[in-house]
Parts: sequence; structure tokens; C-alpha cells
Amino acid sequence: MGIGGKSIPPNIDRVGDISSNALFILLVEKQSTFIRLAETRYYRIFPCIIVCAQGQPDLGTREFVIYHCGSLSMSYDSSNLATPGISWLGLTPYDLETSKIPKECLLPMSEEDKKAGEKLMNEDFLKNMPQWRKALGIMLNT
Repeated sequence: MGIGGKSIPPNIDRVGDISSNALFILLVEKQSTFIRLAETRYYRIFPCIIVCAQGQPDLGTREFVIYHCGSLSMSYDSSNLATPGISWLGLTPYDLETSKIPKECLLPMSEEDKKAGEKLMNEDFLKNMPQWRKALGIMLNT
């Protein structure tokens, strides 16, 4: 595969069955994280498909890796852009409290981040996820 990976085609509906020995799909938001995982050949240690969303994924990526709930801008197609089996993987605000990471090592949330977080707190899907809601509340209040 190489470090660059492969692009997900925009016409994903034309792709037939995909055969893979992957145990899971790992969606990463940051390209730098994706590159690091590719450089270390993480997929050889843990058989998986690593997908980089780069913050604003294209439609092919959205359709391939379906998020927990579709975006508001894609609400007309939300039934095709949602999966209830998604899991939070990585650090949570609870980890930051227990790991004693110095505050100067943390980046503060921007005003845009805070607005997005407050908007998320009102989303229906989050009302049924108390752990995620609590984690988001901690992030907004720090």
C-alpha cells in the first residue's frame, strides 16, 4: 500500500464486494495521525483499514465509513450516513484528569470549538449517550 494509501472513489456505489482480512475500520481525523500510522505499518500489527477523514471528509469517504449520525448538511441522506456501532477510541477528558498532564501541554478550545461542542450537546443522538455527553461537558467547562 505505501504511506500515501489509496483514495476512496466518489462513486462508491459502483464498488462491488470488498474482500479484506481487516478486523475493524479505524477512522482518524488528522492526516498527521494517518501518516504516522501508515509509516509504522500499524495495519500489519492490527489488521485494519485506516481511513483519514481530514476534518471534512468527501462523500466517498462518508459513504464508506458511515458516522454515528449524519451531518446536518447531509440530513437528507442521514439514513445512509449513520452507524450506531461507532466507538470512541483515544483519550477522553477523564484520561486527562487522571494522567496529570501539565496544563501547559494542552491546547485550549477555540471559540469555534466551543460553539460546535455546545451545538453537539443539543443533538438527539448525544442525549442517549451519557458518557459522551459527560465527556463533552468536561471539555466545554475546562
